[in-house]
Amino acid sequence: MRYFFTLLLAITLLPSFVKGQALNAKAESNWWSVCNNSTIDKLLSCAMENNHDVITAANNILLARSSWRASQGGFYPSISLNAGYISEKTSRGITDVDKRDQIGEVTINATWEIDIFGSIRHEAQNKKALYVASEMQYNSVMISLCGQIIEEYCKLRALQTQLNIAIQNRNSQQAITQLTEDKFQNGLVTALDAAQAKSLLLQTQATIPGIEYSITEQINTLKTLANISDKELLEELRTSTLLDNPPAILYNGVNADVIRNRPDIKQAEAELKALTHAAGAAKADYWPKFLITAQFGYGSHQFSHLTEYENMVWQVEPAIKWNIFSGRETTQAKRAAIIQIDEGVNSLNKVISNALQDIENCLSDIKATKEQYVATVAAVQQLQTTYNLAQNLYKEGLTDYQNVMSAQKSLLSAQESCVNLQLALWQATAALYVATGGGWNLNLEQQ
Repeated sequence: MRYFFTLLLAITLLPSFVKGQALNAKAESNWWSVCNNSTIDKLLSCAMENNHDVITAANNILLARSSWRASQGGFYPSISLNAGYISEKTSRGITDVDKRDQIGEVTINATWEIDIFGSIRHEAQNKKALYVASEMQYNSVMISLCGQIIEEYCKLRALQTQLNIAIQNRNSQQAITQLTEDKFQNGLVTALDAAQAKSLLLQTQATIPGIEYSITEQINTLKTLANISDKELLEELRTSTLLDNPPAILYNGVNADVIRNRPDIKQAEAELKALTHAAGAAKADYWPKFLITAQFGYGSHQFSHLTEYENMVWQVEPAIKWNIFSGRETTQAKRAAIIQIDEGVNSLNKVISNALQDIENCLSDIKATKEQYVATVAAVQQLQTTYNLAQNLYKEGLTDYQNVMSAQKSLLSAQESCVNLQLALWQATAALYVATGGGWNLNLEQQ
């Protein structure tokens, strides 16, 4: 009884644990649809059908369901059919009788255990709870896969955005390098300025092959995760697309249903229920088992008269089977079952604590990253203005190359930081989707 109250206390106190968190939502499985991204929809649809981990989890559900249905067979009698035929002849030299017999026998046997103390019932409920746990494990795999697909897709678009930035900066630096070389030929700048302009251009050019390789590697990662065979989808991934901003999350509180929706919590609850029924089955082993055995059929030494009334046989045998002593096996089995319940309650509480921590970390990450991102976007805009001014002044001969080079480096660094923060914001949003157990119904708006 104390284990039941421990579990009840953990579930009752759950709403107080989540009070004050920054999310008021009801879980939903297709939150990414608010992004209006057809490529993400196709990737997730392909992954849900073809990913190897998903297929394995689905097969585990089928195995658990078969085990559950098999355990339900204990509620019904076990019926078997036995039939035999013997043709034999005795020897006159041995028995002084020369005789031929054709012996036939057909019987139907039935055995039925009457589940008075719930041993079979608890065993069936144990298998049913494990079946539910396998379904929750499948949901957990699906949610993790969706989060991973979205994260890897955003990494791909971030790399493509970085490639575009590198190419734009290379093109701009080529123009500045050519201008610097022309000025050097005319004696307007030093050889150091020309060499520095060329060095900066070569450094930027050197980063492009590495980014292109990373893009190919990222496409291969998505291809493996989603087991993609659609050439059109692969072509969509290869087509360079800038990374969009994730949907903004407006939050003002949280309720316990968000946490309870996580499949790992539901799985832990189902596994705890299975352990409870396993303990019930172990406790039922203390009590006797009531059996009914029955037999009906025919037997005869003359096969042609097998089904005549006088050759009918039948038997009904009620029985009680009570294991009075088993060398403490039953006692230790019950004790082990109780220890497993304790561990199940501890595991459930641990999963709940981890869920709260995950959501709190994700919300803090989103808030901090968004603030950094907004500040970096403003910095990029200002640095772009600075670079344009430095470039124009340099063309007119009103400033030296050092100011242009400094502005170029600062702008490129800020642009790369902006893309990385945009990716981090997407990753935190996807992590929040996973942490809340499959998304949420929120007030969403495009940033």
